[in-house]
Amino acid sequence: MTAHLVRGDDPSLVAQAAHRLVAGLVGGRDPSLVVEEFPPTEDVDVGAVVDACTTPPFLVDRRGVVVRDAGRLSAADAGRLVAALGGPVA
Repeated sequence: MTAHLVRGDDPSLVAQAAHRLVAGLVGGRDPSLVVEEFPPTEDVDVGAVVDACTTPPFLVDRRGVVVRDAGRLSAADAGRLVAALGGPVA
């Protein structure tokens, strides 16, 4: 499993960089089949994010999970996500 972090001070530039990254990772595949996105909300369900990260792809060869504004996760939720990813994310 690979994780990518896009961060910065300008939300517009972060959104553009994230879009380019996702497009590059998806390639010619249908994004609606490959990518599951969690938009910025007050209460992100980290359990749903972990489930999405650990669910195998269906009808495609890869799966992408995008968590927008992940800085809003609590320390405990971030710890659960890192554990699900298999270790520290660099």
